[in-house]
Amino acid sequence: MTGDQGEQAGGESVTAVVVAFESAGVLPECLNALRTTRVPAIVVDNASLDASAEVASAHGARALVQAVNHGYGRANNIGVEAADGAAWCLLVNPDLVVAPDTVARLLAVAKAHPKAAMLVPRIVEADGSVFEHEVTLLSPVAPPLPATAALGDGVREVAFAAGACMLVRRDVFRALGGFDPAIFLFYEDDDLCLRLRQAGWQILHVEDASVRHGRGKSSAPGKGRSYVSRYHQAWSRRYVLQKHGLDA
Repeated sequence: MTGDQGEQAGGESVTAVVVAFESAGVLPECLNALRTTRVPAIVVDNASLDASAEVASAHGARALVQAVNHGYGRANNIGVEAADGAAWCLLVNPDLVVAPDTVARLLAVAKAHPKAAMLVPRIVEADGSVFEHEVTLLSPVAPPLPATAALGDGVREVAFAAGACMLVRRDVFRALGGFDPAIFLFYEDDDLCLRLRQAGWQILHVEDASVRHGRGKSSAPGKGRSYVSRYHQAWSRRYVLQKHGLDA
């Protein structure tokens, strides 16, 4: 394993991209899990005022410190661009812990399904429930799934997936322009999934690959953050609906 590349099953190189904003409290567990999995990480620090960048470096990640907060999608785009030589990028929320065999399982499925440009694991919440994100506000304009979406061995094709954890083909992600840079936060994952499938690629859910998610813990609590979050959610919802010809 050299540089920003980690060799996984089938000889495919993978780099994790973690976007951090006031995430010093959760980054250690996230990055330690990635090191156990032998996946190197790039942490894009969105102008945090805490020690996120220092924590990232101390746990073996390459920290890309930004002068401003770019939001989730644009910061991921920066990280993917920086992952030179990687065939795949694992986009991971900082409050998410990847199981040791997750990446290898996702790559094994990718090898068997060459039209898959995004593979996603089962996301287990802190309370043990499983988070699903297969129907979204963009579902009305999504290409129909095949009559038999189940592909066997716990693998099925899905129309949409959550941005909390995505393994994406780096070349396809870049060819599609990555996440829409107009979106600061919210619905950028839905928009990417729709564009990916419109381009003829598959999104596969792999049931026996899992991650643990501490929902809502990516950033430390801060004054006014709830209001800002609601603003961006409303703005992004209207934007993506209009972008794809739906009533806002």
